Amino acid sequence: MTHVHHIAGRLRLKFPDLRNRRELAGPMEKALRRLQDVKLAQINTVTGSLLVHYDVRGKREQDLLRAVEEVYRRFGLSLPVVRYARRDSMEPCALASHGANDLLGALVGMAIEKCVQRSAVALVAALL
Repeated sequence: MTHVHHIAGRLRLKFPDLRNRRELAGPMEKALRRLQDVKLAQINTVTGSLLVHYDVRGKREQDLLRAVEEVYRRFGLSLPVVRYARRDSMEPCALASHGANDLLGALVGMAIEKCVQRSAVALVAALL
């Protein structure tokens, strides 16, 4: 299982065993939706990812992960070792801030790209 990202109320995990397993997707989604505080559970069998939307007022991430693992085992799948998508992520609770950091990084990158584009246009205009 790879912990792709987590923000309050939304969790994405990757399970390699779910790739191309359409026969498991529907029943597993139903079982996951029955979990307390889960609003949406969606499995993508092309990527092997699981997206879970949950009520942040009722469920802690650790409790949700344990419940997801239990459903995964009920379907006869062996749970792989947890891996984190980001190297600096050592604990699941640290993942909440990574979404904000990723967003900030993307915004800064876009701002820099715009500045470079405008500078290039200004330079070409000055040369003409």
